[in-house]
Amino acid sequence: MFTRSDGFDLAVTLNQIRNNIKDGSPILINDLSDYGKLYKSIWEYAVYTSEPSKCAFDSHCAHPQWVKSNSIVYLVGIGYKEISGKGYFWTLSHDSVDIFFNKAHQGLINLNPRIIGCSGFGDCGKVREKAIDLVYYLQAYDLLKAGGGLPNGDQDKNGGNCTARNKLREFARNLYKQSDDIINSWSGWKKNHGIICASALGMAAIVLNDAGTETSFLVGVWGWIGDLFGEDDGVEFAPYYSPIKWNELGQGGFSENLFVGHHWKLFGLVSDDVPQAYTGSPLLWGAPYSNNVDHNPYAEGPSYAKYGLFDCGIPAMIAQKNLYPEFLRAALRNSPMVWCFSPTTFNPAY
Repeated sequence: MFTRSDGFDLAVTLNQIRNNIKDGSPILINDLSDYGKLYKSIWEYAVYTSEPSKCAFDSHCAHPQWVKSNSIVYLVGIGYKEISGKGYFWTLSHDSVDIFFNKAHQGLINLNPRIIGCSGFGDCGKVREKAIDLVYYLQAYDLLKAGGGLPNGDQDKNGGNCTARNKLREFARNLYKQSDDIINSWSGWKKNHGIICASALGMAAIVLNDAGTETSFLVGVWGWIGDLFGEDDGVEFAPYYSPIKWNELGQGGFSENLFVGHHWKLFGLVSDDVPQAYTGSPLLWGAPYSNNVDHNPYAEGPSYAKYGLFDCGIPAMIAQKNLYPEFLRAALRNSPMVWCFSPTTFNPAY
């Protein structure tokens, strides 16, 4: 969630965020800083809105944003009120902070991990909506971890299928199953929708990076048999339950959809080769590679770029940069600039 650099210190960073929010407090409401205005909206949503109903399997809803808002208040630990036209920020007590943790944690436990199948046309668009939900939930979970409210290591692994962590594992497993046809589509699905799905899978692989392929051999075998015969038996462990697989499809899909863009030509003319998402080398997302086929990389206006690249793609890239050691980060930072300014950059097909 944070943009880390060498010497990153969470406590120092949080104090700077708090100071930015409180700047000038008490202050006229209309004169709040951008930080203050943003936090005010988060606070009011977390405080004055009851937990929304969990999302259906085929649509986006307000529940993920509510969970994320409560997790932000929990970690930042600042309250807000208005008196006589002025805005006041204050530091919350431990008991008050715990209230927001409990709401966010229970919201994660209550989430619906089911996702509609991508059978073509509108249903694939609904998978994209569920991917955005997963991004918000993962960010909320990461914030609860950062604040120390959730345990690390084995204590958080095998607490039952309805723990926050295992709900997210099941959600990621389902997205992995349903997003392959979007990420590897030969048509326009692969652009914004492919970037969103790839970003969610990559972020899941990072946030849940210690989630092994199976926690029980017998359960894993049973899940593999069930999936082999097309049964949805509620066993989320195998064969799609693997952060390694999520990362392979995520990083390959992200690079392919954003920077490379193998694509069918317009007007029914097919390129020489329309490969699947590249899941081998390079290690980092956004490290372009090329061959002698048609390329149609990403380009969008403000609206599509916001919900495709800025809301999902950039957070996923930041998460990856934070995970990798410094010597591997340069390619991730440099590749987008190379792609944007290279004289050989290809134009998108639509």
